[in-house]
Amino acid sequence: MACPSSQIVLSAEGRRELEQVARAPRTQSRYAQRALIVLLAAEGLTNKEIAKRLRTRSARVSKWRTRFAAEGATGSGHRSRLWGMQIAQTAQGVP
Repeated sequence: MACPSSQIVLSAEGRRELEQVARAPRTQSRYAQRALIVLLAAEGLTNKEIAKRLRTRSARVSKWRTRFAAEGATGSGHRSRLWGMQIAQTAQGVP
C-alpha cells in the first residue's frame, strides 16, 4: 500500500502567484513545472495523475509536493534557491 500524499492547501494569493509563475513566458520550464505540480496537488490530484498530466515521473511530483508541504515556496536555507521564485509562504502540510 502506498503512503498517502502530502495535502497542499493554498491561499488565494499563493494560488495566484503560482499561476503567474506557471504562465510567465520567461519562467524556466523546471520552475513552471514545479508550480504546476503544487497547483494540481492543491486541487486534490494524486501524484500519478499529476505525473501523467505533466508527462513526468511520479517520483519528481512526490519530491516537489513533499518539499512544498514541508517548507512552502520560500523553503529554508539552500532549498529556497531550488524554487527560483519569490512566493509568499502559502502552504500548510497536513499529516
